[in-house]
Amino acid sequence: MHAMIEPQIAKPTMAAVACAAGRMASVLRDLGHAAAAERVLRCARARQGRTHGPGWPWRCRTAGCPLCLPRSVARWAAGIAAWASAAGGPDRRVSTASLPITADNSLGAVADLRRAFRTLRDRAARADGRWASVAVAGLLHGAEARLAVMHPELSAEAVEARLRGRWPVLAWIPGAAPDLPAPPLDETLLVALALRRRGAEPLRIVVAAKRAVCDSAKPPAFPDPWAEPMPLTF
Repeated sequence: MHAMIEPQIAKPTMAAVACAAGRMASVLRDLGHAAAAERVLRCARARQGRTHGPGWPWRCRTAGCPLCLPRSVARWAAGIAAWASAAGGPDRRVSTASLPITADNSLGAVADLRRAFRTLRDRAARADGRWASVAVAGLLHGAEARLAVMHPELSAEAVEARLRGRWPVLAWIPGAAPDLPAPPLDETLLVALALRRRGAEPLRIVVAAKRAVCDSAKPPAFPDPWAEPMPLTF
């Protein structure tokens, strides 16, 4: 049985990432986070000193690590792509939306976008119940947010019109899942992620579809009498 070996990083890429890790560690030390800086440097040294032996090198798994973050985001991107492919089905009821992120605090802008989309979807669902099935999953990529929008009960045109009324600069591609490549290694973003200590979660925009709830006016039927609630006496 052969031991599993992690694919090695190309030397030019490794050198560039190691330099980025060194600069980031310096910034973290200046901010008083020496422990986080040492974890990032240790991760870079483990990758650089790796031989062709079996196994995986030590990983810090810090969200702001320029070596660990791309792999974490790649897993998120693969999951979103699989979800969009499964949700789209034969009629391709999944579309791509791209929105520019122009705020200086990009992570804060992602959180605002997540809340704004949920609010827009919930308000639309009050008037049209089909909007309750709309869901979104995407990631921050550089200066824009790339989203997969699932709309199984609505046409792409109806969803686009509603979203464009809220975001006029929206870029919309109906019937296609978004391309989610590896994010650029922006040092400011890496430091912000490292200090938040929440993994890659601040980079993602996920709004799940609303779940159906039981109508209180129509209590559920219990096919098995033993499953009915216990009677109360006063």
